[in-house]
Amino acid sequence: MSSPVSRRELLAAAAAVGVGNATFHRAVAATAAAQPEGGVTAEMVKGAEWVAGVALTDAERKAVASAMTRTLTQVTALNKLELGNAVPPALHFDPSPTSRSIAAPDRGKVAATPLKDAKKPAADDDLAFAPLTTLAELIRQKQITSTELTKVYLARLKKYDPALLCVVSLTEEL
Repeated sequence: MSSPVSRRELLAAAAAVGVGNATFHRAVAATAAAQPEGGVTAEMVKGAEWVAGVALTDAERKAVASAMTRTLTQVTALNKLELGNAVPPALHFDPSPTSRSIAAPDRGKVAATPLKDAKKPAADDDLAFAPLTTLAELIRQKQITSTELTKVYLARLKKYDPALLCVVSLTEEL
């Protein structure tokens, strides 16, 4: 491995291996981070065992060191990838280290319960603070359009941003 890996990446790799506890992971990560070559050795794993109160065999130490080094190599390779703004974000995140793609069972459709007494408030401020269920029903009943609702919120952003400084870039035209 050519570039140094951060402690955060080392801790993530240790956790992915699934051996030991957080103390063990920190001990191995601290030892490996101090090494200029960046790999994890069986000796590093052995040195971290006493801190966490775990005992591994030589074969287990080699397996842990190999798995952590492999993970760190993958993390380093991923860090070198240049992703432009044209690359969409991931839509699915599976934190398990042995991620297997399992199709979710069919959960059916969700239908909102209609509100019988949904009425459009007279003032835009009251509309802005209406619950989402009420806003959805007002749109469903065509008492207000999504464009009108968007204009209400854009007007509030323009009005209150000078005091709140809550907008980085107001892109009203989008």
